[in-house]
Amino acid sequence: MPVKIAKIEISNFRSIQKIVIDSSRLQIIVGNNDAGKSNILRALNLFFNGETNPREYFDFSTDYNIYTAGKESKKAREVKIKLLLEIPASYQATNGNVIEWTKSWRTNGFYDEKIVGIKSVSGPRGGRSNERIDIPSRSNIRQLLNNVKYVYVPAIKDREYISNLRSEIYFVVNEVFNENFNDSSRAFESSIAENLQELTMEISESLGFKSALSLPRDLSSLFGNLDFLNDMKISLNERGDGVKARHIPLILKYIAEKTKTLQARGNPPYTFIWGYEEPENNLELTTAIKLAIQFKSFVPEPISQLFITTHSPAFYNLSKDNESVNCVFIEKDSTDVTSCDSDFELLDDRMGVMELLSPYIDEVKSRIENIETVSQLGDKKAVIYVEGISDKIILEKAMSVYAPEHVNNIEIITKDFSAGTNYVCDMLKAYFHMRKHHPDKFKCVGLVDADEDGRKVRIELGGIQDLGRSVKCFLLPLAPDVIKAKKEGFNIPGVLESNYPIEIWQEELKNGKLVKRDRVFDILHEENLNKLIQSSISLEGLLAGKSYGIKVEYIIPKDRKIKLANKISQMSNDESKVFLGYLEGVIKDINAYLFP
Repeated sequence: MPVKIAKIEISNFRSIQKIVIDSSRLQIIVGNNDAGKSNILRALNLFFNGETNPREYFDFSTDYNIYTAGKESKKAREVKIKLLLEIPASYQATNGNVIEWTKSWRTNGFYDEKIVGIKSVSGPRGGRSNERIDIPSRSNIRQLLNNVKYVYVPAIKDREYISNLRSEIYFVVNEVFNENFNDSSRAFESSIAENLQELTMEISESLGFKSALSLPRDLSSLFGNLDFLNDMKISLNERGDGVKARHIPLILKYIAEKTKTLQARGNPPYTFIWGYEEPENNLELTTAIKLAIQFKSFVPEPISQLFITTHSPAFYNLSKDNESVNCVFIEKDSTDVTSCDSDFELLDDRMGVMELLSPYIDEVKSRIENIETVSQLGDKKAVIYVEGISDKIILEKAMSVYAPEHVNNIEIITKDFSAGTNYVCDMLKAYFHMRKHHPDKFKCVGLVDADEDGRKVRIELGGIQDLGRSVKCFLLPLAPDVIKAKKEGFNIPGVLESNYPIEIWQEELKNGKLVKRDRVFDILHEENLNKLIQSSISLEGLLAGKSYGIKVEYIIPKDRKIKLANKISQMSNDESKVFLGYLEGVIKDINAYLFP
């Protein structure tokens, strides 16, 4: 794993007197205008690149904190930036577990740099403590740190910025594809010479010496003027700021990926860290959410660490229930002191009007993620969504028994946990919207339990116009004994396990694996419930002689569902037909829909 900034400490830089931030791989920084968010990213740019803004170098008169400048102090006036870096395990034996890297600037510019190792050591009573160690002369930590590439993306991403970014493509392409690139350049030169031969001959004859047109050795200026055209041949320069903004992270990602291919075996890895200001600028909310999802996918590869300043919940909501994403709120008090707070619960209130949007971000984000997920499907196989792992196991077995000709043409999908009917419903909706634009893809179906939730999903999906052209939702059929139970006033839930043969239930009971149903009265129809209340008959008496009674009194617990599904799936096809016969009809219906 490449280098990671674990902690940032900034002193006396611009609006920041002092601030300390514990940072994660994806670090989000929010706060009101003029709170100092951008100065954190500029401080990192100064640290790694010697610039504050692009092409602006350190100027003590403007970059030293004004409030501190007005105070009297015996200490030398300086800007100091200290980073605590996590380093790859292969570097820790020599250099310590983490590196403390400090740089300072004074009135004449850059002043000092210190690199110290910090090693975790055992204490006398079994505890641990940190010990500062000098970096040995034989250490290659400097080469590792030199390969940290910090990329600062300012809030204003104008035409000049994008032109400079395109120029950067040249430098990486020239290194990565040097031989092929040089061949292409020479071919281009030859073409120019051939088409302008008359001109160059006349110049040579007139001047008395040979003169020929040639490409410059540095083609970065040429790349800076290259353009991205859409299908209608419209220049990127003529398109909206939002479209331009969406190109930037993809170009930067490409540069990072290609640069990493230059790493020779045994050499220190490249570390790419981005400092990205307000990526939501010029983007509508849905596009901002897509970009936030994209950013999250970039970390930790190919981008080792990403710092984002933002006002948008599209980005700071990424830190909800996600330990790999950290969010801090930056604010200044009346004495100009900058503080940092990581209490996520207060973010929406502090960010003002944007809190109105925050509750809807997760829903929109989920829809976008679902559509992006299903967009990868349906090209080679039809798709079936089910509620859980046990459903997937049983359905795959049933397909092999009742539709072996389609086994290799179907992909059955679920989540490892917490899927359920809502998951199936959401994925069917996403697939429907995706297939409207890709009608050549296979159709998709969902299979849900024949319970209240499953029926609600069927009704909800049935209200979507033209949905049946692309997707269809089927209810899990019921085994004969469950159907009989319902007719006799025992509403056994229509879930997968309820359909297993009585023999399996009896074996589970014998082995002590079943669990008593907590609220058995909830599954009794009114007539049976009245019998229990108004007469001396017991539940056992009510169920006397009914083979399905075990399914009324007990349930199969969650920890047995996958084990039982696997047990059935490992049976021979002939043997499993006894257990899966109730699925034969729905398997035929599903295949008739998917493969008309």
